[in-house]
Amino acid sequence: MVGANGKDGIFHAFDANNLQNGPLWSFQVGTTADFDIGTCLAAPAWDSSSRRLFVAGNLTTINAQTFAGSVRAFNPADGSIIWERGLTAGPIMGSPTLNGSGVLAAGTYNITDLALNTVYLLNATNGTILTTIAQPGDIVFAQPVFAGSHLFVASAGGPRSSSGKLTAYTTGALKSGKE
Repeated sequence: MVGANGKDGIFHAFDANNLQNGPLWSFQVGTTADFDIGTCLAAPAWDSSSRRLFVAGNLTTINAQTFAGSVRAFNPADGSIIWERGLTAGPIMGSPTLNGSGVLAAGTYNITDLALNTVYLLNATNGTILTTIAQPGDIVFAQPVFAGSHLFVASAGGPRSSSGKLTAYTTGALKSGKE
């Protein structure tokens, strides 16, 4: 299978050998592209051990509540939702990443209120927020990356800024959100 978010906010899953047949399933994970609310651009993350597909997005509604962003776990075979987590800090435009311990990292790209930007660390089994790492003044578009006992987060400063930085967090510091 192959899948992707569209700028219309819809995630589509295809049979890679029969793309001409159209999507096997689709799901509205976000809304259409808009400068203030971001675009649904994140690539999905696949966990082959649990056979779950993680898809992030921008503005969405979950259980009648509106959220600036979200991460959902899907059964890739039929598109059924395993869990869904609404996020308040902003849209997820960069791709989430998964480590070997079942932790998903996803950073927000909120250009209307830079103080809210955050990297969320989620339990991949149930979507519980394990901790957050504040990124005040910085937007996170690049995919956070786990390497060994570190999480690397690249941020771009504010809109139209060239003051980006790369920060490495250690495993112990992740619990407190400190570098």
